[in-house]
Amino acid sequence: MPPSPYPCGSKKDTSNVQGVLDAAKNRTSEQIATAHHWGDTPVSTTWNNVFADYIKRNNIGLFDSARAFAYLNVAMHDSIISKWYTKYTYWTARPFQRITNFTSEKKTVIPAPL
Repeated sequence: MPPSPYPCGSKKDTSNVQGVLDAAKNRTSEQIATAHHWGDTPVSTTWNNVFADYIKRNNIGLFDSARAFAYLNVAMHDSIISKWYTKYTYWTARPFQRITNFTSEKKTVIPAPL
């Protein structure tokens, strides 16, 4: 598990929040395109597609492919469990919940999940 976040309102926390605002104000069209590439579809779909392309390019056999897909998807499942465990351990608000008008001013590229 990652270390606990900085206390809300501390100098380091405030600096991180300001970093989010600065990044939102200064993102490039390339960064926006990258956010859509990785964020418009579920993570599992994205990585399974990337891996399927890799398998085709490298002519990997059926059984090796099946085993590798199993490892990939088990790893993704484990990461989701870790993510939710960490989320509910720390209960830290997301930037859009802490910064006034963050989403209403179109500062987020992809809507935040609930």
